[in-house]
Amino acid sequence: MGTRRPPLPDPLQIHDTFVRWTSAVRYTDLVLDSQFLYIQHLHTVANKATAFPCNIFPLLARNSTLTQSNNLTLYK
Repeated sequence: MGTRRPPLPDPLQIHDTFVRWTSAVRYTDLVLDSQFLYIQHLHTVANKATAFPCNIFPLLARNSTLTQSNNLTLYK
């Protein structure tokens, strides 16, 4: 059986703002989780990498209005 995680503590109150606890935080485009395993960060980077060609495909398509030199630059 797996180990149980302790429940998260109550939210912090700083002045009049409540700050809730999370299991991961984003810091300078790096997703840090509570155990420093980088699993969530790797999923985020993989999703960005697979989405990038889908986003630029309309610009590289044959019927695009970009010039051929701009298409080549974007492809590189």
